[in-house]
Amino acid sequence: LTIYNVLGQVIDVLMDGVGVAGYRSAEWNASSVASGIYFYKLEATSLTDPYKSFTQVKKMLLLK
Repeated sequence: LTIYNVLGQVIDVLMDGVGVAGYRSAEWNASSVASGIYFYKLEATSLTDPYKSFTQVKKMLLLK
């Protein structure tokens, strides 16, 4: 789970590595960034079949 600014620069990586399947939650401490529009990208790949992958990018608005 990676957070990007509107220029495409990586702002923070919230989760990285191998995890078990299921629901997860992550909390982003955005105290060091300005209010604005950010994007987060979730990428997942199956361990048993590396050709099965999932990628999703969504937009979020940070208001302080």
